[in-house]
Amino acid sequence: MAVQAYFITNVEPIKFWEFMSLLLVGLGCERPSIKIPAVVMMPIAHLVDLAYKLFGPHGMKVPQLTP
Repeated sequence: MAVQAYFITNVEPIKFWEFMSLLLVGLGCERPSIKIPAVVMMPIAHLVDLAYKLFGPHGMKVPQLTP
């Protein structure tokens, strides 16, 4: 049996984690509740941004995490 997943929407944008939360609740699963403080994430985002500036011209994909 071949199975494929499709993301069907009514053209209203929705953030990925909002969508995942709705999906998990609909499946009866508990929603993840990990929260990382901005004080921790900002330095990481700056490092990711720096890495992209250095390696972007060499084929690095655009990061999803930016400051």
